[in-house]
Amino acid sequence: MNARASILLAALLMFVHALSYLDAGPVDDDFICYRYARHLVNGDGLVFNPGEVFEGYTTPAWTLLMALLIRLGFDPVVHSHTIGILGAVVAVVAVGQAWRTRYPSAKWAPPAWILAATPAMAFHANAGLGTTLLAACLALFWMAWEQSNARGKAPCCAAAWLAVAIFVRQECLLFLLPFAWQEWRAGRVRTTIMASLCGVGWTAFRLVTYERLLPVTYGVKKLPVLDDLGYGLTYLWDATLLCGLGVFVVLAWMPVRRTAKHRAAPLAGIAAGLTLHTTYVVWVGGDFVPWARFFVPTLPLAIGLGCLAYHHWRRLAFVAVPGVMLVLQWPSTVSLANPSAEGRVHRFQDQIVAEQHWAKIGTWMKEVAPQGTRVATSPIGVIGWTSELEVIDILGLTHDGALGVEPNLDGVGMKGHHRSATAYVLERMPEWVMLGNAWNDANGQLTVNPWEVELVLHPTFQSSYRQVRISIPDVEPFDLFVRKDSPAPPNAGTTWTER
Repeated sequence: MNARASILLAALLMFVHALSYLDAGPVDDDFICYRYARHLVNGDGLVFNPGEVFEGYTTPAWTLLMALLIRLGFDPVVHSHTIGILGAVVAVVAVGQAWRTRYPSAKWAPPAWILAATPAMAFHANAGLGTTLLAACLALFWMAWEQSNARGKAPCCAAAWLAVAIFVRQECLLFLLPFAWQEWRAGRVRTTIMASLCGVGWTAFRLVTYERLLPVTYGVKKLPVLDDLGYGLTYLWDATLLCGLGVFVVLAWMPVRRTAKHRAAPLAGIAAGLTLHTTYVVWVGGDFVPWARFFVPTLPLAIGLGCLAYHHWRRLAFVAVPGVMLVLQWPSTVSLANPSAEGRVHRFQDQIVAEQHWAKIGTWMKEVAPQGTRVATSPIGVIGWTSELEVIDILGLTHDGALGVEPNLDGVGMKGHHRSATAYVLERMPEWVMLGNAWNDANGQLTVNPWEVELVLHPTFQSSYRQVRISIPDVEPFDLFVRKDSPAPPNAGTTWTER
């Protein structure tokens, strides 16, 4: 078998692997992008609620791509899978080609096979949010840089792929720094300008449109430094147990030191960017979306450099490194990181009890809600997409109501959920409030989320809202809080509970 055939087979494995997670996504946050995209197509602008200009998304290229799908008449819920799976396959091919550029006589490409066997990559190909699209862009960036370096030419294609990566998520600016340094040493400036165009352009658009330097979500999710570092280090540890991320990052610098100077520029740039990006993720405290979402885009680079380190080191102690990492990446039913919440089976169960559950509720709201009804809730993605109502985010990720609010560090443990926009919600006085993600406990009683407790206990909420049990087909009965001067929704129970 030659390397080209090996890469194609690895791409086929990635395709089949990603298909096996087809019913495990998209996640709720991806529906936020769909809603922004639909409003753009409808002429309301890139907004979550018409008339409220806030950047509550962090993946502009992905959001605009969803807008293009909607404009062409395609369902983004369906075709985000298509693009995500394609991104995962391209990432496998690109990292394999980068390896083949380094070793033209190689008979197979180990990083392509390890990446294709990674459950985190397969899951996020379906979870959405442009995660594997970004992985593909970064892998293509490395591949193009390697090929240009081998030919002794300016890495213009690499600069273009880096520009796209920055447009998907601005954290990829951290790869621009070492790229610009290497290009400056080579006496080139044009490629750096090319790579920075999308980032500069979108920043200018953001300042003009949203009047902010960063999306509102960055400010809402940011915690005190030590708290974020605690979350971030735990996040890195879990990602290492899940897919070997930390080990590969440690090994990333090994091939740089053992490569001839004229061939080391791409490796040094990628290793530096990978280190900066990993440090950044730890600094911001990671993420709450399962299976290392913030680290998956750099997995092709981390695995590629890790395999290069193994290839260069050639010591018995490291013969098993790729194999051991591969074993760690296969949490078929459980995971070393978190057996109760990280297993493959749980990914499908989570989709059923979360996104599919909310989709049915949102569809019911669209059918029965009086015109002008506003809904306040925490899972705003699916509810907002399916109901098409005005949705008020209790967590404050799509407006400025939670900015400046002190985080609840003792009562909330989920990263990104430490602030709630209680005052903002009460000021808007929505007709309906859906708490506890519309889930009831084993006894059929509603248990509100920790970040919603302040809202429930507020005197204004208790005096202005009453609780009603809703029963609709194919959905477990759930509770809804309805403003007392609003009519009872259809399918409401006959007993109203005064608060």
